[in-house]
Amino acid sequence: MIRLLMSFVFGAGVAALLFTIFVGDRFTWVWITAIIVLSIFFPLVLVARSMGSLAGLHPKKIEAARAAGRFAPARIDALRRTGTTINDQPVCEIDVSVAPADRPAYRTTIRQLVDIVRIPQYQPGASVTVARLEADAPEVAIVDDEVPDAARLSRLPAREHVAEWQDGPVVLGAERAPRRRKGDPIIGTGPKGRGWRIAAYVVLALAGAAAVLVPVADDVRAETLTIITGEDHASMFAEGRVQRALAAIEEAAGTDETVQVLVYEEFVSADMATAPGSDRFDTFFYRGGTVENQGPASIQPENPDAERFRFDDIAWAAFPELLAQALDEAGLTRDELADGPYMFVERGYEEGAPVGISISFGDGYADYAFIGSADGAFLGAR
Repeated sequence: MIRLLMSFVFGAGVAALLFTIFVGDRFTWVWITAIIVLSIFFPLVLVARSMGSLAGLHPKKIEAARAAGRFAPARIDALRRTGTTINDQPVCEIDVSVAPADRPAYRTTIRQLVDIVRIPQYQPGASVTVARLEADAPEVAIVDDEVPDAARLSRLPAREHVAEWQDGPVVLGAERAPRRRKGDPIIGTGPKGRGWRIAAYVVLALAGAAAVLVPVADDVRAETLTIITGEDHASMFAEGRVQRALAAIEEAAGTDETVQVLVYEEFVSADMATAPGSDRFDTFFYRGGTVENQGPASIQPENPDAERFRFDDIAWAAFPELLAQALDEAGLTRDELADGPYMFVERGYEEGAPVGISISFGDGYADYAFIGSADGAFLGAR
């Protein structure tokens, strides 16, 4: 379960880091948290993996096997150190061939803590006694009891000719029908289940990434198109971007009544009525695919009814062309800008003034300002 959780956290962390690098810093806290969580749990998983797989750490199962007569002679075929030590004693992988009395011989591999002074007793060819921890499973643990019926070991062929364990009832000479034992995990923990485990880890990592990226899919899509095409699709002045931002703001505010909309390269800010027809306005901020209500607008309108307008009153689709016309009029390109561009949408200061669009930017040497009408017509320099 911890590994599955770590896969989810890993996927979320990687997605958040990539979003931070290519889009914005909205999810910085996610990948930092993911690093902290993984740095805590990864060592614990390694320790648990080493400890949990040690055959000698099952005293109750060993005693149950003794009472049930499930001790059997076994031959050590190979001994390998894993590199893990516990209290300065090595954890070893031991290949054994087991010769039980009630079923055909089989080969298996165990991990067991071995007293370093006893390693010579565990060399290939040595005879040992093992406790079969389950009646219908291959897991065994080496015990110190005298080897029972050691003569059976003399009839064991070389390891490569000893069959692997097979689940199912023992009927000598007949095919064994595999079956799943009660209490077995849905996904096997042995080598045969490795493929399913890897698939589960991948699926959960993708689910973690999706949990981060789906809410900001619009920004991800725009940044991806920018990388693929080399054209700026991530800017709020790209086709369709400001409309999607305003739709998100309208959904969050519960109304499209506003007195001011500010459009920047990376975000949109709008002073929205706290409710339809309200004389109070909050500032809503859209960036990175999400909307934040930043509380009361710093400047409340003096005459709300005269200053308010609706999103539908503005030709937002004309913004990319308006910016292009303003840049052309100034004789500049986007790459030459040192400041901006910005667009401000609000009514003029005079009573009854129409809603207008102000376009501003600078190249470091001069500032430029142009205006457009609510229907998207370019009106020239301001």
